[in-house]
Amino acid sequence: MSGAVTRGQVLRFLVVGGCGFAVDVLVFQWLIQLDGGLILSRLISASAAITVTWVMNRVFTFKTANTPSPGSEYLRYISVQGVGLVLNLGCYFLLVLRVEYFAVNPLLALCAGAGLAIVSNFLGSKFWVFRADEHSAR
Repeated sequence: MSGAVTRGQVLRFLVVGGCGFAVDVLVFQWLIQLDGGLILSRLISASAAITVTWVMNRVFTFKTANTPSPGSEYLRYISVQGVGLVLNLGCYFLLVLRVEYFAVNPLLALCAGAGLAIVSNFLGSKFWVFRADEHSAR
């Protein structure tokens, strides 16, 4: 496959992102119910979502599950997700810490942060983490 962005990849990435978002929300809600606090709960839920989406993206979206170096791929994925996470959590923290409405409705702040990060995560994943040129020689 060429390095071009395909509609199928975008759709699969969005489906995987939706699954990751569901993991994020479920873990977040569970931790909030356990009085985990808004910040710690969000950090833990985001970490769980990142790991789930890496596995799903390498198997389903970019089909690199048989690469010889999944460890380095995971480190690149974490790096890309780190950029997205800074955008995501920065937006979340800004909203819940500065706007009372979002402090009492933290899921809306979580949604805003996730929406902000999606483009950065796709482009970094497509063109750096799961580069087609690295895997086409298989």
